[in-house]
Amino acid sequence: MTVLAVANIAYADDQDETGHGQTRDACRFGSRVDDPHVSANGTDVCGHSWWQVRSGTCPSHARVKSWLYQWTCDSVGNNCSWVEIDDDNRVVRPGGGAGRRTDVRRTCVTFDSTGYMNKVDVDLIGFIDPDTQFYRINNANCRVTGYGRPHDDGSDA
Repeated sequence: MTVLAVANIAYADDQDETGHGQTRDACRFGSRVDDPHVSANGTDVCGHSWWQVRSGTCPSHARVKSWLYQWTCDSVGNNCSWVEIDDDNRVVRPGGGAGRRTDVRRTCVTFDSTGYMNKVDVDLIGFIDPDTQFYRINNANCRVTGYGRPHDDGSDA
């Protein structure tokens, strides 16, 4: 399984009651997202996302939002696009693992190879951070909807 780890920098926002102020306390953190894959029980396609502290003064929690998309085409196999099939939104501590990550998943209807994208956005609690989303694309032997198909390159992400 491949995991994408990207470093970000966020700053705590120190504002007065008028909304004016300046940023302080840099936090370097990583957004983490794994390849969409068939679950251990073999009946679902799933993906996970989490965050980790790299350095600096970071909060104890972040809101991790993730989305799972299936590469879906019309009935004749044309006009393909990413279709959202699940999402998750949790406030978690850094580090990943049980209770510290999102879990997007759907039950397989067939076990045909199909393209999936797992996308993440990490928002640090009380910090101004970049509105950057990261993703991983992978084919998995699971199809959630009848018009899914394998994804052959990353140009449509």
